[in-house]
Amino acid sequence: MTLHARVARDHWARLKSYFRSKVPEPDCYDLVQQTLAELVNCDLAAVRNMKAYVMRVAHNVLIAYINEHKAKMVAFDSDVHSVMSPQTSFSARLDKRNRILNALRSLPLAQQEAVELRLCVGLELTEIAEVMERGLATVKRYIEAGTEELRTSLRGIVPGDPADAVADAYRAS
Repeated sequence: MTLHARVARDHWARLKSYFRSKVPEPDCYDLVQQTLAELVNCDLAAVRNMKAYVMRVAHNVLIAYINEHKAKMVAFDSDVHSVMSPQTSFSARLDKRNRILNALRSLPLAQQEAVELRLCVGLELTEIAEVMERGLATVKRYIEAGTEELRTSLRGIVPGDPADAVADAYRAS
């Protein structure tokens, strides 16, 4: 099996979860394929941290998608805007997992990505800073603010720290 095939096999589910929490179907699958296609053009043998590299490529694909699909009236700012859209029905929102995912989706994209990359993908803070092209202090601030917002919005649904519930819902999506 080639290195590219192993990377696709090892990271497909992670990429699917990453995109599914941000864009509707079937676009999320298209973005996974686009990310894998981008990776085919790369010299993966030279990559030292494959998980961070794959997530960096996915981040770039997501930002390009958002810039292409968001209304052009307002410039998209990942520090302020979320990618939340009314994707689920009222009955589906009653489901605990969907409520958790909706809370995650409601965060500004920069916070959502930082929280996901830390809690759900398991990247270190320095890796997240590299993926997001932000400073370490900024990444820490995103994670703290996003986690606090999740704690507030999930009060009554998830007791205490929402980290495990968010990671479980994210992986199940």
